Amino acid sequence: MFNIQDVISFFIKQPISFSDEGIIKIGKYITIQRKGGNGSRIKKPKIDPTHPGNQLQFKFKPKSVGVIAEM
Repeated sequence: MFNIQDVISFFIKQPISFSDEGIIKIGKYITIQRKGGNGSRIKKPKIDPTHPGNQLQFKFKPKSVGVIAEM
């Protein structure tokens, strides 16, 4: 387990970048992107906030962070 203040301090120092596909990257460890899919099986309008295509997907690489944190 890691101290939450140490984790926050670590991520604050990471660069934030944006890919051409609209993916937000926080360092090499976290990516945030629009969830895929067009919702063809869902009968909600695309402008509805609960439509699956309007959700965000967070990806985290905990193993990479753990290796860096132990250095």
